[in-house]
Order: sequence, then structure tokens, then C-alpha cells
Amino acid sequence: MTTPALKKVLVVDDFEGVATLVKEAIEDINYTVKTACSAEDGYRTYLRFKPDILITDIEMGSKNGFELAEDIRSIDPEIKIIFMSGYSDKLENRRQSEADTCSTAFLPKPFSLDDLYDHLDHFGKAVCH
Repeated sequence: MTTPALKKVLVVDDFEGVATLVKEAIEDINYTVKTACSAEDGYRTYLRFKPDILITDIEMGSKNGFELAEDIRSIDPEIKIIFMSGYSDKLENRRQSEADTCSTAFLPKPFSLDDLYDHLDHFGKAVCH
């Protein structure tokens, strides 16, 4: 696999083990990765790290992944986002309302590393207008 054009990824999941597993898998393919365990911590980490891609769980504590994405997109509308969730109905509802599939992807849990890598690869090749 070649070095990705979009090199920095922030993984936000309230289950630290999930965030760590995703982080390690992405680091294996030459990305620089930071993790956070809440939407609030994810936003603070985003401000310091300025990632190219956000991978976020949907259901997290007091603020969910959709709210985190909205907060980040208000200052960085170009960020690529992968929403992940064990609740496929929430992913499907959001997918249907999401107009820009060029910068948004959906990953139902559990997922394979190949599915994750495919989304990252798509973001690296996508041409958005």
C-alpha cells in the first residue's frame, strides 16, 4: 500500500479498546493517528491535531458523533468523516440524509479492517466538487 495523501486521522470512541484497535490498524498503513474517548475530548484533540479524517462512533455519553461532526465541520467543512456504530438504523438514517458522500462514509460495527481500509482509500482518491 502506498503512503496515503490524507495522513492524519482522529479516532473518537467511548470504548477505549475500540479506539486503540482502530488506531493501531491505521498506523499499520502509515497514518498518524490520535484517539479520544468522548466527543468533547475529540473536539479538543481536533483543535490541536487538525486531522484530515475523523472516525467517530455515534453513541457516546452526553454528546454524540453527529454533534461532534457538526461542530468540527463548522470550522472545517472539508474534513472527511467516517461514522461507525453498532446501531445500523442510525447509520442508515444519516446516510439517507447525507448529501455529500464524497466526504462522509458509514461503517457498521463490527467491521473488517478491509472495510475500514477501503473507506480510507476512497477518501484518498475521491475528487469532490
